[in-house]
Amino acid sequence: MRYRMSILTISICFLFFLFFLSRKEKWFHPGVIMTAYWIGLIFFASLQLFGLYSISNWAYLVFVVGLSSFCFGTLYGSFFSAKISMSRKKEYVLDYRLIYILYFIVILFLLYNFKNVMELLNSGYTWAKIRRLYSNQGQVSGYNEVTMSAFNVMMNQFVSTPTIYASLPIAVSDMLIGKKDKKLFGMTLIMMFLWMMTSGGRSIVLWLVLYLFFGIFIVKKRNFQIPKKVKKIMRYSIIPLVFVFVFITVQRKGESMNLLREAYIYFPVGLKNFDYHIQQFENSLQPYLGGASSFYGFIYPIIFILKQIGIMDYPQWILDSRYYSFTILEPNSFIGLDMNAYATIMYQPYLDGGILGVVIILLLFGILCGYYYKKIDTKYIQARNLAIYLFFLQKILFSQVRFYFTQTQQSIAFIIIIIAFVSQSSFRNRISFIRERRN
Repeated sequence: MRYRMSILTISICFLFFLFFLSRKEKWFHPGVIMTAYWIGLIFFASLQLFGLYSISNWAYLVFVVGLSSFCFGTLYGSFFSAKISMSRKKEYVLDYRLIYILYFIVILFLLYNFKNVMELLNSGYTWAKIRRLYSNQGQVSGYNEVTMSAFNVMMNQFVSTPTIYASLPIAVSDMLIGKKDKKLFGMTLIMMFLWMMTSGGRSIVLWLVLYLFFGIFIVKKRNFQIPKKVKKIMRYSIIPLVFVFVFITVQRKGESMNLLREAYIYFPVGLKNFDYHIQQFENSLQPYLGGASSFYGFIYPIIFILKQIGIMDYPQWILDSRYYSFTILEPNSFIGLDMNAYATIMYQPYLDGGILGVVIILLLFGILCGYYYKKIDTKYIQARNLAIYLFFLQKILFSQVRFYFTQTQQSIAFIIIIIAFVSQSSFRNRISFIRERRN
């Protein structure tokens, strides 16, 4: 029966895939990518390699409903975007001065952390322990020998990591269709290197490669010419980052790691982890969280500020959201393989409202993706729209992990991308005001 459910789910995904192609959508359409990607995830999860347990029928039903909602959302988002484009159009430019200041602050902060991590490594700490301590920093009130202080944790959550996440699509969009600012790209690479060395994280290298890959193809489809110098800079900047990626991976996992097994755990095993944890959640009789889990990343900073100025303490619903969205996922779940953290894009929406929560939130995410797809499927692409769409594509191609706006860092990164680009008229007014002040 479960093989039948996996075949049914794959079949429905394939029908949506064919539907989008029949509409002559580009291969980088969000519906095309999501359905193709999940066909692969479900297929490999159904093989139950390395002893993975089978996925329940209920989980497959949630996958079908969630993916269908996302696909319908992309259709509505594209239609809505086309209507908006016909009525009004704004030009956006990157505020380089604001970005330089922000990046400079982050680099100084990361250099301070880099010095601390090097001292810990010299004293006998391993990369695996560094990563574990960094990941377990918890709320702003909790810190350890890696994160050092509550202020350090706050900077990591609200400034440093969000800035790095936002800097990747911004840098790629600027290099491809923007000012091609070498200083901006160089500062981005420095931040990436320092963040990887201080956190033991590796995913941002994969994200940068993904952004470059999709960005280049999207731009080429619109007949933009990418200068040879830009291609050379991007090509040679990736090599040292890939080396750091491999180095940290080997240090964290050990030289004897099974690469195929690690890849299997990283991609399809999260689907079974979703199945396991929604069963645990339903058995706990915990009320649904009503959006607080999926959008925890936007809500938590507001509650944190209100707490700091003495207006309120953390309400129980925010504590419940944190527990079920993060804390409960940290210990390994034995589902035939040891697995933690990853529970798919549908886990947090399910916490918010069960299968109805999955329908609503995946539909909304699909609308956003479809809206910005239409913005870049045009003869003239704005760097702002390309950066936002690349940011969303990463969420689709890592949808085996989580609904990313549950993370404070990802939510603030999205806000940074939005405010980093200002309308040309307001930008000119600001420049004129600064010049008048100087005179």
